[in-house]
Amino acid sequence: MNPLYPDKAFYMFDRLIEDEGCLFHMSTNEPEKLFQRLTTYQNYTGRAFYYWNKGRGLYRTDIPNIYAPHTGNILNALQHISISLHFGIYLFTNTEDDLENPIAQKIMRGIINKSEQQKKILIFAGQNLTIPINLESDFTIIRHNVAGPTDRIAQNVPVSSMSSQYQN
Repeated sequence: MNPLYPDKAFYMFDRLIEDEGCLFHMSTNEPEKLFQRLTTYQNYTGRAFYYWNKGRGLYRTDIPNIYAPHTGNILNALQHISISLHFGIYLFTNTEDDLENPIAQKIMRGIINKSEQQKKILIFAGQNLTIPINLESDFTIIRHNVAGPTDRIAQNVPVSSMSSQYQN
């Protein structure tokens, strides 16, 4: 772990990358704070971070005005990710029951199967995500209150006292 990180949340992102899985549900009331933290993480580490804007598509957050073509719906976005040759962290919000689509599940199964050769991190953030039964064992659920810059992390509260926990 990098002892020089300016934000303790970066350690959690490193753990996601090191995890053998690639599908994560971040249970949070404030996905916009997660977005901000991941953007800062990308700026600090150089790791590619993409955000899915429902209806508009996927974009790399350091190039916010260029969307991947035809990725406005969840199926095309997942397909784009599955054929990408490069590592990336992908954040999805407002997906609620989008993953119930059998085609979405098939594409995600392909991403899982290729994750050893082409690691990708897919984070689905929010409170009301419906995880399909046949993918439940592939998701890691993270219950986390994403603190802002003036919240717990800035006050040097130990990470062990934060409400982040992994569950399988």
